[in-house]
Amino acid sequence: MNEFDLLRMDPEMEGPGEALLLARSPVFKIRYTLDGDLEMGCTVGCIFCYYRWVPVSRPYFGTGRLRPMASPQEMTTFLLNSRLFDDNAVLILGARGDASMYPDDLLKFLEIFPGPNLVLALHRPAADEHILTAFEDPRFRFGTTITPMGLEKGWTPVSQEAQVAGLAMLMEAGVDPDRVSVEVGPIIPETVPQAADLLRRLQEIGLRHVCIRGVSYGALGSDPEEAAGERQKLQRVGFLPGQIRQGDGTDGHRYYELKNVLPDGALDRLSEAAGGMRIHRRTYTLYRDVWGVRIAKNRANRVRIPSSPKMSPEEVQGILADYSLPGKVAVCDDHYFVELPPGDTATEDVAMVVGAQLDAAVIFNRYRRTAALRDVWFYYEQGLLDIGPYLGREMLKALAEAVGDPAADSARGSE
Repeated sequence: MNEFDLLRMDPEMEGPGEALLLARSPVFKIRYTLDGDLEMGCTVGCIFCYYRWVPVSRPYFGTGRLRPMASPQEMTTFLLNSRLFDDNAVLILGARGDASMYPDDLLKFLEIFPGPNLVLALHRPAADEHILTAFEDPRFRFGTTITPMGLEKGWTPVSQEAQVAGLAMLMEAGVDPDRVSVEVGPIIPETVPQAADLLRRLQEIGLRHVCIRGVSYGALGSDPEEAAGERQKLQRVGFLPGQIRQGDGTDGHRYYELKNVLPDGALDRLSEAAGGMRIHRRTYTLYRDVWGVRIAKNRANRVRIPSSPKMSPEEVQGILADYSLPGKVAVCDDHYFVELPPGDTATEDVAMVVGAQLDAAVIFNRYRRTAALRDVWFYYEQGLLDIGPYLGREMLKALAEAVGDPAADSARGSE
């Protein structure tokens, strides 16, 4: 499947729009962070990496190939020209790849990017001198994932010992541990004891926070037969234990067949092993409580964190207008409810940005969790994401035709 194949799909269907952004845009989705990359792909090749299963990204994971997405200057221009990016936003680099694939460009981006935003680099291999240098920028945050028994089981070539040594190097160099995000996982029933031992070691070297991750699996854009084949491969290597059921933890999410599912009783055992460290089951509590990031209190068009709204309907309508969403606003006990006019639909990308602006939960009468093709055209037309240069004139024209926009012949953008 290539990107033009996506344009033949239903323009109102969830998923193809986000897959198109994943293939072309420097930032491809917004949740509590803007998820972006300077290059797509990763030569590390962890077998459970979600992007190995997505057709448009599969050629760049574990194959030795990388796909350039944006130079440091291009990413800077993209962000500054995108209305969905504001001073509160956290930018992730390495969201569909790994920041270790472009260490020099990571440092260059930090050098030229002028905003106050936190920049979180996701980096599977052990922290190195590039990462230590990046910490000289106060906006920089380092994120890594350590998988108990991952090397021994053949799930990843990255050594846990090397990762722990890299983190110890950062701590010994005086890095504030609160600027480090470590995820321990994925964890299956068999590896709970090793995960507990790892948590004790992380506390010994000085970490104060850790995220715990269970097993996830999904294959956005794959046909059912292809997705089943990928699932069977993971079952053969012991990654999908039989007691974890399809649908666990997904909350209706089309990305995943199961998401972040921990073995029964594991959280209590791991919490005991963590000692004085705080365990985070969702990264948003780390962003909010440790990094001071204002986050949306809605998720998947539901109230995730109840709180009393403080703004008037008129104030909320003004914020919605900033993102080209006119709507009638009702103030409810623990959220704002927005009734959009016919033809308008809010996506999770916009809902998370608006919710953070409101410091509250915002729920819409019409909503899509993953962007449709029509939403991508909306982002482009309204300047919410500066994607014109990345889609190119030919694709913009094809996209406009796919969504039935009469302005197809005047689509902006360049080859």
